[in-house]
Amino acid sequence: MKIEVCPSNGKKVKIVFPISLLAFILRFGPRIAIKHMSKEINESPDLKEVDFKLLARAFYQLKRYKGLKLVEVQSRDGTRVTVQI
Repeated sequence: MKIEVCPSNGKKVKIVFPISLLAFILRFGPRIAIKHMSKEINESPDLKEVDFKLLARAFYQLKRYKGLKLVEVQSRDGTRVTVQI
């Protein structure tokens, strides 16, 4: 997955990381994070409703669509952001 930010001043920022790494983090990261959260956040119903395993599987499926642009936006000041598989 590639995330590219092109501000109007011309200093381009490009972040590239494998989808499998993102899926791994989504699958196991929340368990670790939840253990270290305060009780108020940990007991939040919104957090418990997210199925991180399902979300990780969805990211694995995205590997089939290499080159697909998920997000491509441009602001009024000329800053452009692209998220691509």
